[in-house]
Amino acid sequence: MGGVSAWSVCTSGESTITHVSCKETNRSASSKNGIYCICAISGIKDDKFLEVAGPSGEGVLSIKPGKPIEKLEGGTKFVRAYGAAGYREPFGAYGPNAYDSAGILLEAISKVGPDNKDAIGKYVRGIKYRGLMGETTFDATGQTTNIVVSRFVGQDGKWVEWEESAYAKGTRKLPPP
Repeated sequence: MGGVSAWSVCTSGESTITHVSCKETNRSASSKNGIYCICAISGIKDDKFLEVAGPSGEGVLSIKPGKPIEKLEGGTKFVRAYGAAGYREPFGAYGPNAYDSAGILLEAISKVGPDNKDAIGKYVRGIKYRGLMGETTFDATGQTTNIVVSRFVGQDGKWVEWEESAYAKGTRKLPPP
């Protein structure tokens, strides 16, 4: 099981992150005045993280599956509809994935019925589903062929797509490792 399974974040003073550790690899990064450099998977790409991190969130790197929601066909409509529904929590890094997953299952059930799990599975494995994230199909092992990863960096208290960031343009430098 590769990657980071859990991060612990300790704060002191005015939301300054002073220690971050990765439980799975038992590695950590600390500094006197915040974090030097963190790169983490999609779970960290949340506005609340940058809010709590304050200035220490500057230069934090994150990846997440799929294109940024604003760049998806129907992404703006999805964001508006989600906001209008009045949910208490943001849809998060995996909201578009969950939305399309539900659509795939609903289509399969509508075609083969709800009672035959084998038929549902066979239908899903053969599907060519056009949804929020684009066209989704699955390979022989059941993995999606719709593989896109986006990179983000904390910049001025917001998550910015790496390619659009001042870091990528060379006008800012990431914190030293």
